[in-house]
Amino acid sequence: MLRRYHAEQGYPWPAAVGNRETIEAYNVISTSIKYAMDRNGVILWRKGYGVGSAAEWDELLRTLAG
Repeated sequence: MLRRYHAEQGYPWPAAVGNRETIEAYNVISTSIKYAMDRNGVILWRKGYGVGSAAEWDELLRTLAG
């Protein structure tokens, strides 16, 4: 589902679904936290519940993608 949505939106950046290992590795304390990471897995941005419209996310991710 994520891959299909990602392709339909034409996003140029990669997207992934995390699992328990990912949650533990990044010390996720809430599943509603949004993260943006660089290609090395370094967290560059994080926000909590209800933050960011679709336009804000688009701008953020395009900026991070260079």
